[in-house]
Amino acid sequence: MKKILFVVGCLVALISTPATASWQIGGGPVFVTFDDDLSDVDTGVGVLFSGAFQQSDLFAFDFTVGGSIHDEDRANEQAFYSFILVGGKLTFGEGNTRPYVAVGISLNFIEFDEFQDIDGEGLYYGLGAEFLIKDKHSVNLSYRVNDWDGEDEEFDYDVDTGYLFAAYNFRF
Repeated sequence: MKKILFVVGCLVALISTPATASWQIGGGPVFVTFDDDLSDVDTGVGVLFSGAFQQSDLFAFDFTVGGSIHDEDRANEQAFYSFILVGGKLTFGEGNTRPYVAVGISLNFIEFDEFQDIDGEGLYYGLGAEFLIKDKHSVNLSYRVNDWDGEDEEFDYDVDTGYLFAAYNFRF
């Protein structure tokens, strides 16, 4: 039910778009940590690509796709984690530094060399700030927590994933 309300809210926001709306694309490095049922998976480094539809100075519809490589301690193997985040950003303030709060839904996939792959969906939330460099250029620093439920062929998993990233953005 929460996911349906979230999607409806995003659609209503997009329908009431002002003429000053703009698109934003970017990318950069991401550090990913795991907790709870996947705490044996070490912190990994990867890359993410992000985009946003900036509806107003206050709200943006946000999407992010990324992946990272990790070591798994128990079996001494590697894992590849990929994720898709779709949500909204509520921005506070104006000027060259613009802090924001982000919330949304996530799709998660983790592939192990030997273990069964895990996939699942969840909700994420986080804080960040966008630093404007020029009219169409900015740097985004953010930390997000993703609480997701995953499963493989045998087990269910409760996973918390943390993302720390910096992204260069271009507006058009």
